[in-house]
Amino acid sequence: MEFIDGVNYVSDVMGFPAIIPWIFIAITLILLGALFGSVILIDCEAKYKKAAKPLFCIATSLLGIFWFVIFISALLDPFNLKEPTGEYKVSISSDVNMEEFIDTYEIIEYDDNDRTFTIKVRE
Repeated sequence: MEFIDGVNYVSDVMGFPAIIPWIFIAITLILLGALFGSVILIDCEAKYKKAAKPLFCIATSLLGIFWFVIFISALLDPFNLKEPTGEYKVSISSDVNMEEFIDTYEIIEYDDNDRTFTIKVRE
């Protein structure tokens, strides 16, 4: 990416694709359904003489493992799920033409601590 004079590239902004959270929500709902279904079966266990406790243990374990994988994925991204969002972190020097900067880029966020901008190229 070519930037105007005085704009210094820091990094690309990366994010998970929009479908990933929906997949996580769907799998969580399926596992919660199995968990609550096994709780209902445990209540009915005496009546139907079926062992539902292993199903409860399996559903609880899968739910815990699934959320652990989500947590690790969000922190470390071992599956390389993140992709560029089209936004860039940049810093600007004092010799940048601010009119040209504002006309060329849309400012998404400004971090005052390290004086970086998150920008997106205007279309």
